[in-house]
Amino acid sequence: MSKPIDIDEELLAKYLEGQASVQDMQQLDAWLENDTANTLELDKYRKLWELKPNSIPNFEPNVSLAWQKVQTRINTPAKPIPSSQNIFLRNFSIAASVALVVGFGAYFYFFKESAPIYQTIVSQNKQLEKVLADSSKVFLNNNSTLDFPQQYSRNERRVKLKGEAFFDIKPNPEMPFNIEIGKLNVKVLGTSFNIKEDSTSIEVIVKSGKVLVEKSGGINEILFAGEAVVYDKLKKTFTKKNNVDPNEFAYYNKVFSFKNTSLAQVTRILSKGYNTKISIGNQDISKFTITTKFENESLKDALQIIAETLQIKLEIENNEYVFVRK
Repeated sequence: MSKPIDIDEELLAKYLEGQASVQDMQQLDAWLENDTANTLELDKYRKLWELKPNSIPNFEPNVSLAWQKVQTRINTPAKPIPSSQNIFLRNFSIAASVALVVGFGAYFYFFKESAPIYQTIVSQNKQLEKVLADSSKVFLNNNSTLDFPQQYSRNERRVKLKGEAFFDIKPNPEMPFNIEIGKLNVKVLGTSFNIKEDSTSIEVIVKSGKVLVEKSGGINEILFAGEAVVYDKLKKTFTKKNNVDPNEFAYYNKVFSFKNTSLAQVTRILSKGYNTKISIGNQDISKFTITTKFENESLKDALQIIAETLQIKLEIENNEYVFVRK
């Protein structure tokens, strides 16, 4: 009768996980050939192994790590016992070991998920576009900051904003997109909108889709396309607005449309959109109105068109633009 051959439980785990080496397989074959009972034992082990939770998406316990944690228990020396009891206890040990492996894996999957690693970009005195991990796009206005993760967590997409940005979010109903800004949280599934914060207020303007603006204490506002809400930081109140002018966030795509708009309003919007100072030298012309549309025009060309249309003069002083009478 051949001499009994013991098998390392870690080797069995590597085999069932498909990570056994050639040398491991040689040891396993020798163990199986040594005793037919070993084949039955391996089959029982395999059935237990297949009970790990398949319902969890992408769940794969770290078997090597788990084995290290339970190895001392598994390999504790025991007194010789009859072979029938030995098989029973060995199977019991295997079952307990598998339970520990799955338990450790589930614990780390559900409760010990590593926190997302965030990166920061600062636009400073310019406008920046950032494509996020899910292909959503963020257009930072000047002097704004965005904190974003290299990889999202399992349940949500979350970023942090200071300043102003236009968001074009890729739809994903199973993973809401959240923006933390000040003491507010803006939650969306797939939409486009603008957020702006200053020292006294936070404004959210929706271009498309639906947005939920939340504040601690259960205070929230739901916004649809063309709507906006302004949160007063001092009064801690929301003010909702309808029919918002899309020019307010046109800095992100440089498409501006004006209809009977005063020169004062046009200069304010273009100053923001191009991050350049534009002023009016003669206040009596500030009420002149204009109807026109600009699509990705250079600022100088757009201002020249306005000047010619209104029959006024455009002057450039120290990289600043000034409208004056002719």
